[in-house]
Amino acid sequence: MVIPSGTTLIRQGEIGVELYILIDGTASVIHDGKQIASVTSGDVVGEMSVISGQPRNVTVLAETDLHALILSRAGFDQLLDDIPGLAKHLLYEVTARLLAISPGVAQ
Repeated sequence: MVIPSGTTLIRQGEIGVELYILIDGTASVIHDGKQIASVTSGDVVGEMSVISGQPRNVTVLAETDLHALILSRAGFDQLLDDIPGLAKHLLYEVTARLLAISPGVAQ
């Protein structure tokens, strides 16, 4: 799917029903109004809320036109079943993101 530049993919505080796998393009990750990261090709966004069922903790805004795969919770679960190593990779990514937002969380 093509997502136009300027589109808000994820809005902080909303419950997530899908996640995005970025194929091409760049997006800003914003926490409490402050940009904390940029994401690009190969990155996954939105998985934390899909996994936890909790509100999204960041906003993600397309800086450029994005090409992305969009997965529902069911699609995500199927992907994890089909590619077992993906769960390990996502665990590392989620941990790094949590530490970026709250540096003392893993202590």
